[in-house]
Amino acid sequence: MEKIASLLFAGLFATTAVYAAPESKGNRPDFSKLCQGKAVNTKITATHDGRSINGTCQLGFKANNPNSLERGAHRDSSVQKACSAKAKGAAVTVKYNGKNIPGTCDVLFKSEMGKRS
Repeated sequence: MEKIASLLFAGLFATTAVYAAPESKGNRPDFSKLCQGKAVNTKITATHDGRSINGTCQLGFKANNPNSLERGAHRDSSVQKACSAKAKGAAVTVKYNGKNIPGTCDVLFKSEMGKRS
């Protein structure tokens, strides 16, 4: 009886795990190279999954180790202000969640949220 119950539970768990996984996980667009070699304020339109995403190239913080910043960290005010009044290529250290994260100021793509087509 216990074997049947555990087999049913395992089958139910496996089915739930398969159907609960998001389809596009790992399929996020890579915008990291869109502004390479471009000037600040250059307008860019990128396409992903049949949608156009508008944005501009802006001076922003780029961590030396991309894995040191968690997803969404670029929205933090300390990260956003790290390169204000600095030049492209300037070395900067950002304090985020109690950690000092070294990086540089670089020209990065910033989407115009709400203006997708």
